[in-house]
Amino acid sequence: MDRSKCVSSSVQLVQQERRFYFIGRTDRRVIFSVLADSLEEARQKFRASGRPDSDALFIIKTETEIYLA
Repeated sequence: MDRSKCVSSSVQLVQQERRFYFIGRTDRRVIFSVLADSLEEARQKFRASGRPDSDALFIIKTETEIYLA
């Protein structure tokens, strides 16, 4: 959902970030986190870190938007 349309036109988006958290298959904790524009980019960075796809059970994405009022 694009929340920027819900905000008054007098505010300005100053920062936006997407963070992906990879949760381990065996220990159920965050084993890797990364800032990325897409899930595919995050998965590529996860693989580049030397971990196989099978190490992750879940991937959680958070999005943060900061506005200047």
